[in-house]
Amino acid sequence: MLSFVRFLMPSDGVVRWFFFNVGRIRQTGCSSFSVVKLIILWMSIANVSLLSVRAQDPSFKAVNPEVLIFDEPFSALDPLIRREMQDELLRLQKLVKKTMVFITHDFLEAIKMGDHIAIMKDGETSQIGTPEELVAEPADDYVREFTEDVPRYKVLSVAKIMQPPENVTLSDNTTTVKPDDKLEALIDLVSSSNGPLGVVDDSGELVGEINQAMVLKAMNSRS
Repeated sequence: MLSFVRFLMPSDGVVRWFFFNVGRIRQTGCSSFSVVKLIILWMSIANVSLLSVRAQDPSFKAVNPEVLIFDEPFSALDPLIRREMQDELLRLQKLVKKTMVFITHDFLEAIKMGDHIAIMKDGETSQIGTPEELVAEPADDYVREFTEDVPRYKVLSVAKIMQPPENVTLSDNTTTVKPDDKLEALIDLVSSSNGPLGVVDDSGELVGEINQAMVLKAMNSRS
């Protein structure tokens, strides 16, 4: 049995953030069990080490897993706290650079949290791919129905809808975007443009074009 446990945190600021938000979560009426789950979740993500003062116990080792698995960790939270915890998880993932397996029944949450998603049915994998691949190229009717209500502008990229550059050339006045830009980030830019936008790759070469009609068609299309 451990007589003393010490938490090795990244910074005092993170500690204050965590306990402040645990208080906010409790105020929403979440159960103590939900709060405990969040504490364990945060400790795992932040790479917390548990050190025993009783160093004579040779069986105790600090845990530093390469893969972290989260089974619907935010399902009991209200939307505001849930969004904040999702954002913090993504921030910590960049900090600790661990592979994270995130289990959820919410496809919009999966889009936000994962760069690759596996959709399962009856214990078998129906399709694995990026959010864009699942929505734009469903492998079967189940995946198609599963992703039917997903806002396409959140997952589709410019590369998926662009056409060869026939009506635009590179100049000082040309507005350009990148092939991997998501349509969601370009709505204001496209809607305020009077003509097509050039698509340039990382080397600055013009590789395509998009316009308002193409973006609107992609957003409304179900095929």
